Parts: sequence; structure tokens; C-alpha cells
Amino acid sequence: MTARLWHGAVPADRADAYHDVLLQTGVPDYRTTPGNRGVHVLWRTEGDLAHVQVLTLWDDLDAVRAFAGDDVERARYYPEDDPFLVEKEPLIAHYEVGRPPPPAWPGPLVRLWRGWTSPTEAEAYETLLRSEILPAIAARRLDGYRGAVLLRREGTEEVEFMTALGFDSADAVRAFAAGDPETAVVPTEARALLIRLDTHVHHYDVRTSTGDEV
Repeated sequence: MTARLWHGAVPADRADAYHDVLLQTGVPDYRTTPGNRGVHVLWRTEGDLAHVQVLTLWDDLDAVRAFAGDDVERARYYPEDDPFLVEKEPLIAHYEVGRPPPPAWPGPLVRLWRGWTSPTEAEAYETLLRSEILPAIAARRLDGYRGAVLLRREGTEEVEFMTALGFDSADAVRAFAAGDPETAVVPTEARALLIRLDTHVHHYDVRTSTGDEV
């Protein structure tokens, strides 16, 4: 499975109006493209800007190509975007889905975090995440925890990993983080395999979430 992640920013006071535009343009186009498995629209307000991440899930890159065209790395825009976006980012990031969304994911909040390994440590790190770290989070049986999605993106000199943890509320996030909710929670054994990492996380409100069972 492939994930496609697009980022945009709009004036905060126009966020609701732009969300309506997405519901009329990109979201239905995603969902009616064969091979699309889900669309998740995430929002975070920072100062005067609202940041939107649109995470879409696909069977494979051929399915993405049916939506985006042959140049799958190029972002697709609509004329309706022009009055809202402060900048049109030209490129899109694609990830391999290492752990697909569980049925209860995402919930109202998503916690995004990224870390990078060398290519030689990538398999060991993914194995650690899938077999120990993510199961250990689930084993805590935290009220309001909705599960996790694991994404992986290959590079020539490093491999990016992104985790997207779903929660019911800010209180559920605080119970997970056991401290400052904006500080990344990275076990020592994971840090030993990373060459760099985000020390702080971003939390997003889930504005739209629709998808298939995977």
C-alpha cells in the first residue's frame, strides 16, 4: 500500500471555507479513483495560518498515477484552490505503508512524528517499531488511543519514517506522553538506530476521514 501526503497552508480565518472546497474537489476525486483506500484531511492552526495535511492511501503507485497523472511526484491543484492557498507546493511525498490504519483510526486527533535512519539501519528500525514499540503502546490500553499508522520513505542517504498516532482527545495525548504533549516520545533503543529525529511533534485535528477496511 502507498500513502500520498500533501501539505498546504491557508489564512486561519479562511480554513473552514477551504475545507468546504476540498470536500467539493479533491476529496471526491480521490475517493472515486479506482485503488484509493482512504482520505484523511488533517488541520493545525499556527498563528495566522492553518496548515492542512491530506493523507491519502492507495493500493499502489499505479492507482496514484490514475489520479495524479504520469508525474506522480507533482502536486495536483484545482482552480478553486487559488483564492485560499498562500503557496502552492509543487511536489508530493509518497510513502510505503508499513502498518496500515486499524479500524478505529484516526479519531479526532492525529499525532505526527518523523525520524530518519541510515539505509543500513532501516530494516532493524522498522522491525523494532512493528514488533516492539507500537505493540507496547497498544498494550498500555490507554483510554482514547486509536492505534497507529507507520509510513516509510526511501532516500539515497537516509530513510524517513513517520508515525501517525490517533487519539480521542488532548487528554488522551497527555496520558500517552506522560509529560509535555509536544515532546516526542522516543525509546532509547529506537534513538540508537536513528541518525536524526523530530524532538517535537505536531498534533492535527481530523476534519475529514473516509476509507476502506484494509
